[in-house]
Amino acid sequence: MNLRFLMLALISTLITACASQPAMNYKQADAASLSQYSSFSIKPLQIKGHDVKNEKVVEIALRSALEERGLIFSENNANLEVQYAVGVKSTQSVDLKPVSIGSAVYTSHDIVSNTRATVVINIQDTKTNQNVWRSSGSQTIREGKIPQVDINAEFAKILQNFK
Repeated sequence: MNLRFLMLALISTLITACASQPAMNYKQADAASLSQYSSFSIKPLQIKGHDVKNEKVVEIALRSALEERGLIFSENNANLEVQYAVGVKSTQSVDLKPVSIGSAVYTSHDIVSNTRATVVINIQDTKTNQNVWRSSGSQTIREGKIPQVDINAEFAKILQNFK
């Protein structure tokens, strides 16, 4: 009975660890503060893996998040240039589940298709050309069309770290 409990605990820990989503990493320049800026422009980065077909959705989300923070969007002469790249990739993973049969515990496995989004955001001071804030991360997203309001909320959460 103790061995069975130990196995269930071990499998449960493994499943929980594999299922958790990594947080977005971010770094802000020591001398930078959101309060010293009033305007921003948005520029997609043309790097390998950038998904051009998602640019409009991402730009709406970035603009919404930064305007909520009090900044004004400006195509020309902005204080900040928000550079970004987004990649979306379909992947497969193995989903492990403990199955109890009598006094034995077995592991069932299924191949699961996932969609993974990777985001890189770099915010640069346009006068000094210095990076003032950057963030990057990746997480599994749900299949199908995600409403713009949900995407806006996720980008607002990410940009809350820009102080």
